[in-house]
Amino acid sequence: MPASVYTLRPLIPEDYNGWCELYRGYAEFYHQPMTDTTLTTVWQWLNDGKLHGIIATDSNNATAGFAHWELILRPLSGQPLAYLHDLFVYTHKRGCGCGNQLLNYVGNEAAKHGCQNVRWLTKCDNRTARVLYDKKATVLSEWVIYQQTLNS
Repeated sequence: MPASVYTLRPLIPEDYNGWCELYRGYAEFYHQPMTDTTLTTVWQWLNDGKLHGIIATDSNNATAGFAHWELILRPLSGQPLAYLHDLFVYTHKRGCGCGNQLLNYVGNEAAKHGCQNVRWLTKCDNRTARVLYDKKATVLSEWVIYQQTLNS
């Protein structure tokens, strides 16, 4: 598919419905349940600055994708790191450059905040995303990710 140009910008309150539809699609892609409570919580994080978010729209102003990231302080290096939590592009928009443009936007914003790196993860079987990520990332992390499940 030929590359398209998308308009990328920070999320604004008027984006809520389009963002919800995208975020539900993202959850469905990863086979995760999505509740109205989760949507409200994440939207609040995006609006109070705990999480940064951008949206991509096409030439018809239709939503095409989004990215969420946060700045994490790295005490060992004394520098911040941008951690990309979520990146999602509608299936019918994949392969047209939207994901690449979202990654570039996050990278530029991270650099403005003094970050030397952007890190993210994806499932090993997410082949479509990995084609892009393998071109964008300079290093696969040598770190092992652990997760401890906490009882509430």
